[in-house]
Amino acid sequence: FDAVQVAAIDFPVHIAAYGQTPADPQCGVIESYTGNKALKFWSTYVDPGAGGLSMAIDGAGVATVEGGAAAQTVVFTNGQATVTGRYDDAGLMQLLVKDDTTINADLPAGIRGATGNFVVQPADFVVSNIRAGATVNPQAADASGPFFIAAGADFQITVTAVDAEGDATPNYGQESSPEGVRFDVNLIAPAGGAAPPVSAAVGFGVFAGGSATGFDFVWPEVGIMELVPGIGDGDYLGSGDRTGSPSERVGRFIPDHFSAATNSPMFQTACVAGGFSYLGQGFDYLVPPVITLTAEAVGNTPTLNYTGDFFKLATAFMDNRLYQAATGTLDLTGLPLPAVDPAVAPSAPGIGTVTFSSGTGLEFTRAVPVDPFDADIDLSTVSYTHL
Repeated sequence: FDAVQVAAIDFPVHIAAYGQTPADPQCGVIESYTGNKALKFWSTYVDPGAGGLSMAIDGAGVATVEGGAAAQTVVFTNGQATVTGRYDDAGLMQLLVKDDTTINADLPAGIRGATGNFVVQPADFVVSNIRAGATVNPQAADASGPFFIAAGADFQITVTAVDAEGDATPNYGQESSPEGVRFDVNLIAPAGGAAPPVSAAVGFGVFAGGSATGFDFVWPEVGIMELVPGIGDGDYLGSGDRTGSPSERVGRFIPDHFSAATNSPMFQTACVAGGFSYLGQGFDYLVPPVITLTAEAVGNTPTLNYTGDFFKLATAFMDNRLYQAATGTLDLTGLPLPAVDPAVAPSAPGIGTVTFSSGTGLEFTRAVPVDPFDADIDLSTVSYTHL
């Protein structure tokens, strides 16, 4: 039979009476071994070296030691028979069999045989209990759905290795070199966005009863994704990988913060040739002020998926636009209304620009004559994003 099986899935075990007979000294299938035979089966835990579930042959549980093996009737035809095996747990196993009713001088212990070691993999991994403290994963469907946590922030996951009937396989994670579970990422939104892996400093601890919970998983991006579980090292006891069913939608993840960079704005004087403006005379920007905001995760890595519908910065979320002059009194009536200034626009994945306009111009209030002075003006604003 196949050396790789799946928990709680029936598999055929082919048995052949093999050897020599007085009438046929050539080794081969003993065709005279036919009819109903009383065989005793038992199994051995190879890795892990113990377990709480036993194998079954033709629906009957078998012992885990030879002394406890009970006889089962197996029908042979011309020296061959097939029984149905099943194991509802995970691990490396061996099945042994004997016919101790056929005893003679040449076979004092009867007829005996065994399979080679074979691996039984869990059928699936069930992902559950996705939360961050008291915040339960809201399973947002799109960029307008409720947010979960900031990109790069810790969240917890429970995973359970199960058999084909959905019952836990308690030996998973109890191997001599304990196996774990990894997560691949299936990005739901934004379409075509970045899908970095989920990581953890500690991750899952010890598995118990086929389950484990980790509390420090992080995903350093914005958006919505699914977790696709698989064998931790991609190779279960030398039998290869097994991928589980995707989790519920996880997210929406949002940026943790924004980093800001400013340009070097310049004024254009009203009298270009003279390089000055009169009091009461409007002047504009030669180089308008621009703030470049980069959406970032915890740990200050850019979140490239903060784009499209996930880009939430807007003029409405720029607050307290404030101009302050070191000298003189500013007349700001020529500025655009705060509802349209500054203009906010995405400029690259995860990056937005905030550009200020002078409208019909700034000017200093004209009162009494004053000595010439530099138009030294500070501009500040407070930005926040609609979640």
